[in-house]
Amino acid sequence: MANRILDAVRILVRGRDALADDYTDVLWLGDGRRRAPDHSATASIDYMACELAKMRPIAALPVHVYEREGADRVRSNRWLAKDLDRRLRGKWNPFCTGAAGIRWLILTADTLGTAHVRVEYDRRTGRILNLWPVTCDATPGRLADGTAVWEVTGDEFTPQGTYYEHEMLTLTSSVPAMWGAEGRSLAEVAMASVGLSIDLQSFYSRLLTEGNHFPGWLETDEALSQKDKQELRDTLQAAGGIVNSGQARLFPKGVHYHQVPLTMAEMDLTKQQAWVLERICAVCGVPPTEVADLSHSTYSNTEQQSIQFAQKTLVPILHDLEACFQPVLDHAGLYDNYVRFSIEGLLRGTYAERMQGYQTGIYAGFLTRNEVRAMEELPAVEGLSQPLQPVNYYALDAEGYAIVPPKADEAGGSRPSLSPVYEDMEARVARRFAETGDTQGSRDFAAKVLKPWADACLLGGVAYDMAADIERLAQTPMEGEPE
Repeated sequence: MANRILDAVRILVRGRDALADDYTDVLWLGDGRRRAPDHSATASIDYMACELAKMRPIAALPVHVYEREGADRVRSNRWLAKDLDRRLRGKWNPFCTGAAGIRWLILTADTLGTAHVRVEYDRRTGRILNLWPVTCDATPGRLADGTAVWEVTGDEFTPQGTYYEHEMLTLTSSVPAMWGAEGRSLAEVAMASVGLSIDLQSFYSRLLTEGNHFPGWLETDEALSQKDKQELRDTLQAAGGIVNSGQARLFPKGVHYHQVPLTMAEMDLTKQQAWVLERICAVCGVPPTEVADLSHSTYSNTEQQSIQFAQKTLVPILHDLEACFQPVLDHAGLYDNYVRFSIEGLLRGTYAERMQGYQTGIYAGFLTRNEVRAMEELPAVEGLSQPLQPVNYYALDAEGYAIVPPKADEAGGSRPSLSPVYEDMEARVARRFAETGDTQGSRDFAAKVLKPWADACLLGGVAYDMAADIERLAQTPMEGEPE
């Protein structure tokens, strides 16, 4: 039993059938000359750096299952949605946390092209028990009635058989294959660059450990026996390594050392490394600044590059992840429920920029001050849940809230609440009509006086008919005058 648990942990950590071995097959696909059992895409530091740059921030994002209620969204209270929410935020299964599962899903999809997760349901209640990473082969197919299914060969935690789409969830890489049912491996797309990355790493390792990569060759006019050749090899190996660097080498049998024209400095492998890293970054969709290559970055563009990385690389991956888990909800008829990763944290700018954005939202009236406090993870304060409105357009009541003018009356006009500003306008227009009568000049004067109020009502979304109001004032006698 203990050995089985250890094997299970190994499978979940390493991935599909000892993930590193399978990644080897992907990396060296179609290149038998360079096939090496200890080489894989995950052996490339450049490739893994790009994958880690995507996996770690996504796995750290808050994720919940929401439900649409009209124009609003709320945390879903449906029992199946709550099960999925709990698994995504907590543990996929007894061996794998939700964050580790998301990292495994992204890495496997990018490196193998397609990743699968099996949803284990309680046969009696239909509740979600576990989410299991699938480490075996899965082939898309259709039943006689046209239902899409996956034919799975089986592994330690997924029995062999046929699974429906709500039982076998699928995430593909950004490069589609097989009409979109599967994806193409990014490691395969970048195979040449990933291979060069591993070769450079191996070269530096041998250079430091063996120390025999001097630029030259050995030559002698004497015949060397097999014993002489072995002694020469032993001499070279004994003088290898960092500890023996700089020591003089003595060769028997008249062996002479000849220098080649190309030196290590002239090879300039650092530029080669930078070029390889840029190629891998281009395929993985990761800016070089995210993998510690600051050669093209400045103080002013680093933050903008991070925001673009979130918008153009992480957001599409999150969209695919959300769609990956949607079949679970759709099968239960929860079409208004959906999985959503909160990406706001990745798109947050500097503190000053956030405060300026909050200020705009509060003053425009579509954000409340308590909503802003929640975004900054601060507790709510009593009295700050009411949206603010521009007070220069309205009168305020005793509690400090705006008195919104009523809509048009039965006569077709609009008589706003008598704020001091409007009362002054109304009095001036009525006095002009009383002094000069209902003339075109009086109506032009009324339109000029009431236009600021009409503009304010338009901006505030308040119904106001200025023409009807002028007509009303023209027919209304001043106080003390006969009607």
